[in-house]
Amino acid sequence: RIAQRLGTEPSKVVLKKFANQETSVEIGESVRGEDVYILQSGCGEVNDHLMEMLIMIHACKIASAERVTAVIPCFPYARQDKKDKSRAPITAKLVANMLSVAGADHIITM
Repeated sequence: RIAQRLGTEPSKVVLKKFANQETSVEIGESVRGEDVYILQSGCGEVNDHLMEMLIMIHACKIASAERVTAVIPCFPYARQDKKDKSRAPITAKLVANMLSVAGADHIITM
């Protein structure tokens, strides 16, 4: 629906799972020099969706995309955004750091 409202077509992406449940992503067209928007839900199978998004961001960056924007309507691990007890991780910050290291130039979330 989003692509339709913007008057564009979503790119071809092939997602596969290996026998050991490892995720494989193939971007089906050239993104060289393009502004890429990756829309991925942070709900449902959170860990799988997060890994798919990280791999897609990285794939676009190494394929020479100009800019990669991650659009995440429901930010994964958002409930873990502060320390509520000693030795508790701030997992939302970890996810933000992983998105940045994967190559996301911008992150849009609600």
